[in-house]
Amino acid sequence: MPLANPTKKGLLTLRAAVVLFSALIVGAATCALTYFGTKEPSKALLAGVAAFAGAVIWLDKIIAA
Repeated sequence: MPLANPTKKGLLTLRAAVVLFSALIVGAATCALTYFGTKEPSKALLAGVAAFAGAVIWLDKIIAA
């Protein structure tokens, strides 16, 4: 079995993966809590997407490069 090329770059850096995964958790939690509070899937989805976008921007600024 051939070994992986050690010089090949990955799809995402570790920092990008942490930022996106953390933002996904924030967005999913916001979506779930909004749905439990309103029982309206459309509002919950919009709130989750907005929280995800805001979390990506915020986490990008606070996590050191």
